[in-house]
Amino acid sequence: MGSGNARGRIIPKALSTHEKWTTMTRESRYHGVLLEAWCDNIGRIEGNPRTLKGMLYPLDEDVDEVHVAEMNKDLDEIGAIICYEVEGVKYIQITWLHSKYQRLHGNHSKISDYPDPPRATRVQHACDTATARVSVERKGREGKGIEKKGNEIKGREEKGRRDTSGKSPDPPPFPEKPPVDYEGAYGPIVDLIRDHLLDVVPGKKFKPKWRENQLKEVRLMIEKDGYAYQQVETIMKWLTARRGRQAQFWSTNIEGAAKLREQFMKLALGYKADNPGQEGADKFDAWNDV
Repeated sequence: MGSGNARGRIIPKALSTHEKWTTMTRESRYHGVLLEAWCDNIGRIEGNPRTLKGMLYPLDEDVDEVHVAEMNKDLDEIGAIICYEVEGVKYIQITWLHSKYQRLHGNHSKISDYPDPPRATRVQHACDTATARVSVERKGREGKGIEKKGNEIKGREEKGRRDTSGKSPDPPPFPEKPPVDYEGAYGPIVDLIRDHLLDVVPGKKFKPKWRENQLKEVRLMIEKDGYAYQQVETIMKWLTARRGRQAQFWSTNIEGAAKLREQFMKLALGYKADNPGQEGADKFDAWNDV
């Protein structure tokens, strides 16, 4: 652990609604908060997944170093952290979350035991489980002096333009992530929902953005609520078949993905009630936790 670690950190409320932050899983977001809690006063921490597992998750047997490396990569991809290597040792630099919201007072150390992030372009992702080698570009004394002076001037200019509205500044925008093919991932579930609605109301008309909205709700069910794809698929097939008292009741009450998401736990219980002891009722271990 680096020198100068505070006993507490400020976690902004803006994280709850930040567009890029909320695209990650809850586990990756929680991991980002733990990194902030354990980093030194300038936002650096050792990046070896095995070390981080022991530091951040000492009692979590279901978290291993591969899982930690994946969460590091998620945070790096949206720009919340920078994963880098110096002389074969992995480190992490927390970016806006630390620099925007952590304020040092008094004699708190602003010097880190960890080296600066490399200025060279990374060819391979430093958060991958495989070793990524990065060459470190070092500046001469003259270059460092010019850079330091430039930063001081920039700091004075920013201080003069300080926002006096009293509101906490929003985090700077993250780099854009490549588009995700939600149609390919969740389109088959939306097709099941459409077929079910047409079975209940033959000739039903759908609004122009109906499919787009359904894809969004299905994505939230799986990526945020944590339901398995197979669970959602099984429930929709059960509703459409109407085999069982519970299925007949619920089939006319599910008007789309939003209602499916809202009532999913009750639907899971209804599915199990209609299929006691039959093959498929306990097809997934996760059913027992729904």
